[in-house]
Amino acid sequence: FAQILFLSLVLNFFTSNNVDHLSFNGLMFYGIHANFFQLMILIVSGFTLMISKHYLSSFKVFQLEYNLLLLFSIIGLSVLCFSYDILVIYLALELQSLAFYLLATFQWNSDYSVEAGLKYFVLGSFSSCLLLFGFSLIYIVSGTTSFETIQNLFEEPFCFNIVLLGILFVLAALLFKVGASPFHMWLCDVYEGSLSSVTLFFAVVPKLILFYLLLKLLLIIFLPQKFF
Repeated sequence: FAQILFLSLVLNFFTSNNVDHLSFNGLMFYGIHANFFQLMILIVSGFTLMISKHYLSSFKVFQLEYNLLLLFSIIGLSVLCFSYDILVIYLALELQSLAFYLLATFQWNSDYSVEAGLKYFVLGSFSSCLLLFGFSLIYIVSGTTSFETIQNLFEEPFCFNIVLLGILFVLAALLFKVGASPFHMWLCDVYEGSLSSVTLFFAVVPKLILFYLLLKLLLIIFLPQKFF
């Protein structure tokens, strides 16, 4: 829990003084909505860390790597909250996904946990390929990874068709990671095979951030004036 508080202080150092502005050469967008979802990450993560110590000790699987992997996933999700560039989105998603793959198989002496982690890794890698392919289509047309440039592409019909195809791949990949129908076939096995504390984290925090990311993408692309 102290580690989560330290992480929140570091993040608030960049977000408390300036609100609703772009930073890091347009890669990050700081706003009230992003701060709210970051706060939700910290609250749920702190609660997960508090209840995990006794739970993992009872199963005799408590290790230092558990907290470290959880922190890596929190960092990735926090960056995802403020991302304003498709390259940053992909890197942040992969950072939290790699930590999730290891957390799903943390109970290494259980066949169910190994099966959950393996299925999560295979299907998660497939969804990452879809996401990267969609981003590549957008980059081919725009020549950049910034959201501001993508907004202007919808004014030209030829560019609109290619970008729309890329956005469809991106939406399919994000819905897959959220576990929305019809991309929810992996949820039951992964949640059942993982530790209960890990399942708690999987079921709440990533869903909040990915739904926020979906909403942000749709607003930025189709209703940019509403986003700002």
